[in-house]
Amino acid sequence: MSSTDADDFGGENVTTISITQSPKESNLSASVVAFLVLGMTIFVSNVCCLVVLSKEKKLKQKRFYMLTIILSVSDAVTGLVLSASSFQAMYFTLTGNGLPPYCFMSGILLSTTLLFSLLQTLWICLERLLATSPAHQTLCEKVAIVPTTILLYLLCSAFVVPVNAIFGNFWSKSCIAVVMFGKNRITVLSIFRPLLVIVIIAILIIYIVVILRVYKSWKQVHPNGTHIPRQPGQDLHTVRTQLQCTLRTNSYVDHNPNDDNDSIDVLQTNPQQRHRVANKAQGVSQLTGSTQSSARRVWKTSVTLGLLVLVMLVSVVPKVSIGLAVANSPNDANLAIALGIADLFLFINPLLDPLIYVFRIPSFRKRLKCR
Repeated sequence: MSSTDADDFGGENVTTISITQSPKESNLSASVVAFLVLGMTIFVSNVCCLVVLSKEKKLKQKRFYMLTIILSVSDAVTGLVLSASSFQAMYFTLTGNGLPPYCFMSGILLSTTLLFSLLQTLWICLERLLATSPAHQTLCEKVAIVPTTILLYLLCSAFVVPVNAIFGNFWSKSCIAVVMFGKNRITVLSIFRPLLVIVIIAILIIYIVVILRVYKSWKQVHPNGTHIPRQPGQDLHTVRTQLQCTLRTNSYVDHNPNDDNDSIDVLQTNPQQRHRVANKAQGVSQLTGSTQSSARRVWKTSVTLGLLVLVMLVSVVPKVSIGLAVANSPNDANLAIALGIADLFLFINPLLDPLIYVFRIPSFRKRLKCR
């Protein structure tokens, strides 16, 4: 009988496949082929995403896109290792021999990549949080993306490798977590699950703060909740409106309604004065337009980040929550079945992330419309 198992992550295999099928059986399990196709789909889609993003020269100047590109690289690694796991399962099915170092190394790679992806999402949320604070926007630019990414991955490896080396079995021919870790499985769960829960909670809190700040900024630009485009002052009516607003906000004396009429009369008889006021009104309008454009851009970026966070939660939370329950009740058969179902959700993240990245690009959407 064939079985697929992505029993646990965080120190244990995430997407590896175990085959308990007899080597005499020549027919490959349909589940192995499905996992192979799934892994290749994840890998190819993320590589295509990277190609599309790399062709957009303007995106290289935006930190948010650079960070999402790096996140897409980790998803591509997940798909590649999943495909390799499928090939390993086929080899075990045909020959009855496993590749002992592979299961151990793939468990380390996948656990490190998962933890890195979560921390990368946390980093993106922190970047957006600083971007919504004018006093701290320059702090983001002082952090180099590539060196920080390498350092972050090395830190994840430094956390995962010792746990797997101490509690795992390097010579295990099976990629099942129970076989790889044996009686130490519960210990590994107790080490990694709380860490993942803390990271997820931190991501949620930071993203909620980002949304509140963006909404507050949006309300400042649109206090009435509506957006009415304002054109530069081109006629006397616009000039009057701008002048009256200026007199109401900048006057240092008590307001006198006759002052507005006198000023308007001056504008009607003095073209130069009217031209200067019109230019001032145009400058105010351009400044307002720039503020609205900036608020709209931050809002769109926050929506993209929200989609990434939502996909991450749908993908990881079921696995984390059920994994915690399994750690407390390791012999519960129903929880074991639920954990196997939760494994399927892990593939939602690497499958949907490329679509979010690519369809976020306006030029790419225009190309699709043209075709």
